[in-house]
Amino acid sequence: MESQFSEFEFVPLVEFELGNMSHKVVLDNLKKFIPNTNVALSENALKKSEGVVLRNESRSKIVKVRFEDYERTLR
Repeated sequence: MESQFSEFEFVPLVEFELGNMSHKVVLDNLKKFIPNTNVALSENALKKSEGVVLRNESRSKIVKVRFEDYERTLR
């Protein structure tokens, strides 16, 4: 696919595990698998990751898993 659309920059794929899907485990896995962004907008950016987007193969389900949401829930 990348050869067909060489003029586009693709979103990086990252390994990620949901574990037992508890809020604590999901937040721990966010910290483990994506502690920093892979797509900083500039060299001066903080490089803090917002989270990860999860999709099924058909893209009929798309979910954003964000640090902020899980940190707020666990306060």
